[in-house]
Amino acid sequence: MRRATTWLIVLVIIAVLGGMYLVGSRTGPGTFTGTDSVARSAIESSGYRPWAHSVFKPASPDIESGLFAAQALVGGLILGYAVGSLRAGARRQRPSGPAVLSESIEPQP
Repeated sequence: MRRATTWLIVLVIIAVLGGMYLVGSRTGPGTFTGTDSVARSAIESSGYRPWAHSVFKPASPDIESGLFAAQALVGGLILGYAVGSLRAGARRQRPSGPAVLSESIEPQP
């Protein structure tokens, strides 16, 4: 890849990240609230009372985000291991290219 192409890609990435920062900063001050909190308030406003409670409540939203990230990491590692194992098993069962060719060619006298 040429140097100009590399610099162009870097500039595009910086522009996209800067644009995301500008769009995100327009939402105003306050904590980030996702769709979970909006859905919860909509459900609870209809008079619904939860029948089950959390076993563990994190001390702060930052800890909750960290636990969610750790859970995603563990799930990704398990999924990656499973896909890698299945792919390696499929490669072991499939005969390689040169061996197939050498078996199909009859020996010459």
